[in-house]
Amino acid sequence: VIEAILYDGQGNLLSRAEMQTAKKETVLSVNCENADLKADGEDIVFIDIAVTDEDGVVKMLSDRKVTVSVEGPGELIAVGSANPKTEERYTGDCFTTYHGRMQAVIRSKQEPGLICLHIEAEDLPSRTIQFLSVKHLTKDQKSKRSS
Repeated sequence: VIEAILYDGQGNLLSRAEMQTAKKETVLSVNCENADLKADGEDIVFIDIAVTDEDGVVKMLSDRKVTVSVEGPGELIAVGSANPKTEERYTGDCFTTYHGRMQAVIRSKQEPGLICLHIEAEDLPSRTIQFLSVKHLTKDQKSKRSS
């Protein structure tokens, strides 16, 4: 673990950052910004996908081609990474991570139901996450989006 600490001229702590070496085992980590979509054909969710160790430390030098598929009332509208020099298509169903990270964008359809997102990568266990597409978001679902 390497830690950097920044102080101002009076010795007050301004910032602290830490870097950690990833462990040997490699897995796909998936994070969904919000759990539910409104079934209106317009709502979208961003899915962060990373190549990490079992503790979630990103393996920046372990890029993989990742394939994403959707079942249920949702559609994959884009995949991509922050790679500034790629010839891969953002409108396909696969993309190569850049510094261990990429993102998928899912749009709801008009009908409600369970959306299953399947994520596969070379030589790694696949992942599946599920979330709902609902006709009307509850107050609790709306408040999770604004926080």
